[in-house]
Amino acid sequence: MLPPLGRQHPGCATICLLFPFPAVTVNRQPPVPAHCRHCVHYYITHDARFPYGCRAMDFKSKRQPLQDVRDSTGRDCVTFTARAPAPTNHDGQPGKAGRNGA
Repeated sequence: MLPPLGRQHPGCATICLLFPFPAVTVNRQPPVPAHCRHCVHYYITHDARFPYGCRAMDFKSKRQPLQDVRDSTGRDCVTFTARAPAPTNHDGQPGKAGRNGA
């Protein structure tokens, strides 16, 4: 006879399975925080009055676009799309892949 696969807790309508091994943790990258500098839609406008812009929402701002979005909607930006990580050289520093810029 096989042992029961699960146990029902008092006052609970479902059966909880009991596993003989601990839970496995997976090393996952934490999500990138929604910040304009990390977004593909963010750009510098080179306009002294409105230096920051968002291509997805089609506006320029004196502040980071995320701040204007939060102030007007009360939520984080829904169009945020993380940029790909910057390439690194052989020393792990940001920059070109070869030595001396080659």
